[in-house]
Amino acid sequence: MAEEVEAVPPPEPAPASSGPAKLKVQAVLASGRPPLEKALSWKVFEAEADFEGNRKQVAWEIAPSQIFTLPPGRYLVTAEFGYARAEQEIEVEPGAQFARTLDLGAGQVKLTARRGAGGEPLAADVDWKVYRGEADFEGNRERIAWELTASPVLTLEAGDYLVVAGYGGLSAEKRFSLAPGEQKPIEVVFE
Repeated sequence: MAEEVEAVPPPEPAPASSGPAKLKVQAVLASGRPPLEKALSWKVFEAEADFEGNRKQVAWEIAPSQIFTLPPGRYLVTAEFGYARAEQEIEVEPGAQFARTLDLGAGQVKLTARRGAGGEPLAADVDWKVYRGEADFEGNRERIAWELTASPVLTLEAGDYLVVAGYGGLSAEKRFSLAPGEQKPIEVVFE
């Protein structure tokens, strides 16, 4: 006599995880470039802004790359490196792991100053101010960077700029354009 065997129903699918998600972020200076290996400032905000346009910051870290553990939801992630900034809105799902690369769309300039054509580069105390290339309706320019040093290397978003250098009562300026991923030397000469 054959035994009766009860049919076993197929196993239930595993319930979707309801735990936090992992978000790994890194940044590149420009598309096609390798990830930056120097520390960036990372901030994570809730995507929804309040009535005044402010967002609640939920995480912050300084590192070349970072893994954030976040509850499911939508977030705005920002990366800042030098004077360049990128942001990306990201939605994370329960228990999932996500990796994102933010493109800063930036380049770098090395500023040097000389006293007179053919003179030696100045070694200290140069007052550098970098402004957006275009002035507003009233003739004002937005200042992007300020450094007091001999020869700074600045990371700037791609665009057009005006650099103004001051040294011992002298002033000189130069206009320049910077493309994403470009590394450009900029020299000003005090006459």
